Amino acid sequence: MATNKYSSFQEFLQAQYRNLAEVIAQTTVREAAIITAGEMKRRVENEGKGTNGLLKTKSKKKFGAYSYAYGKRRQNKGRQTAKIDLNFTGLMWRNWRPVPTDNGFGVTFVSMEALNRAMWNEQRFGPIFTMTEKELKIGQAAIIKRVRTILKRR
Repeated sequence: MATNKYSSFQEFLQAQYRNLAEVIAQTTVREAAIITAGEMKRRVENEGKGTNGLLKTKSKKKFGAYSYAYGKRRQNKGRQTAKIDLNFTGLMWRNWRPVPTDNGFGVTFVSMEALNRAMWNEQRFGPIFTMTEKELKIGQAAIIKRVRTILKRR
């Protein structure tokens, strides 16, 4: 016979009301934004991919994945050149954060310098900071997992 952790249906409803209040309080959406932002950063840094695929230089003369001059500069500073990872000083990625919006949470660059670098990179390489279908599904799965965890609590 199954055991019930609630003494009454009213106690069950009150617990679920408290649990849903937490979901509505944006913690779940913020958590999904953090997970999705990390996945987007991983895509660029580890795979060298923008939203639509591999990031590629337009330069004819190359050094690794970069233009010859920039690839040499990266190599001289001890940075990898096999893929375009948009990480030379780290400033841009340090400023990539989830932020509250009117509708919940979003992800953006919180400093003007980082935002300008990101915009320059998108002008040069195409879409980078738009979620892929995979990243959208990862964010949705994070929300579903969190809601299920919350609703199971007493």
